[in-house]
Amino acid sequence: MPTLRRTSQGPRDASQGSRISAEPGRPAVLLDSVSPYGSRRVVVEYDGTTTSAYLHDKQGAIAATWIANHRPAPDTVDVARLRSGVAPEMPAEHTKHPEGRDL
Repeated sequence: MPTLRRTSQGPRDASQGSRISAEPGRPAVLLDSVSPYGSRRVVVEYDGTTTSAYLHDKQGAIAATWIANHRPAPDTVDVARLRSGVAPEMPAEHTKHPEGRDL
């Protein structure tokens, strides 16, 4: 299932155990769920830095949202990170937990 990212990894294999890890450019899929009517799908990904969710319809991705930073928040948006197709970190002034959250 493609996301808004330029690269993606399929659903996490249960044999990987409970530790969730992600490699640069290869986020771990935490959730991949289809609505009861099959018209929408949500994919939640963790890339080691952020957790983000992507909403899809039958034609492709229609929305994306940031969920959490997993390291201290930057002062401003990293535009280069955003333009490269990687989920951006939320700036410190716009998050409840600027120190980052554990997964």
